[in-house]
Amino acid sequence: MSIKQTALIVGIAVLFAAFIFFTIDAFYPEPKYEDYCKNSPNPYGVDKPFPKTVNDSCSDYYSSPEAQQCQIDKGQPVPKQDARGCLVYDKCDYCNRDLMEAQEPYNRNVFIIMAIIGILAIIFGLYWNVDFLSGGALFGGILTLLVGTMRYFGNANKILRVIILFAEILILIFIGYKKVADRKKKQ
Repeated sequence: MSIKQTALIVGIAVLFAAFIFFTIDAFYPEPKYEDYCKNSPNPYGVDKPFPKTVNDSCSDYYSSPEAQQCQIDKGQPVPKQDARGCLVYDKCDYCNRDLMEAQEPYNRNVFIIMAIIGILAIIFGLYWNVDFLSGGALFGGILTLLVGTMRYFGNANKILRVIILFAEILILIFIGYKKVADRKKKQ
């Protein structure tokens, strides 16, 4: 195989995976931080400057029972300043938790879409008879499958990760074996 064919294979593979990723993003947009976490000019409710020295009369607002419960509930405690200038617990902000809850099904769905397209591209690459195009489709399919898998791994538990990888390996082995068996039958 020449350097030109190798360059074409790599180029087709990378551009195919990027095309699939950006097409999904264009038609099925990802949940955005701004939709869940509204920025305010004073996000922590602090109007006065922080005390210049650590004041023993101020307690750590993170250690308050309300702030502890907020963290247990996967929220972010938000302080405000009291009359003495000490930070005290004000409220619990759940925007990051809500965003992660919206991203979890999104990442799963993107994984499924990319896995299906990746497997189809791998099959197409194995059965197309133009070497550099079939190689590009084959590697592009593998790269698409990899990108989709990595996207979902943050949301999958450890056992599910192993199952997904094992299933993908089995699919690749089966497709490859089927192609080799078909070639032997033709010879």
